[in-house]
Amino acid sequence: MLPVAPRDEIPLAAAAHVADPRSVNAANFRVPAADLDGAHVLVLDDTWTGGGHAQSCAVALKAAGADKVSILVVARWIRPGWVGNDAWMRSRLTDDYRPETCPWTGSACP
Repeated sequence: MLPVAPRDEIPLAAAAHVADPRSVNAANFRVPAADLDGAHVLVLDDTWTGGGHAQSCAVALKAAGADKVSILVVARWIRPGWVGNDAWMRSRLTDDYRPETCPWTGSACP
């Protein structure tokens, strides 16, 4: 695989008025005019709670022409008592952090 030169950073902005900020909706973000055709965009997010913001951002970037969108979350709050999280945490979060291992699959990240 040949290395790909990174493109410029694209600062996204939240839309001025959002009816439901936790819903997945491309209209929740404004994507500035940029050449995204065929791009693989990396979104850095400071936290992941329900996923609505990151997923809305990804949908907006795809609508603006991005081919792929990857989201890197710096922190995630996992509530142990919610919908099987406790069992998942006991089965998956058993080792020290390894950046090459996906915490969800336990192997290489998809």
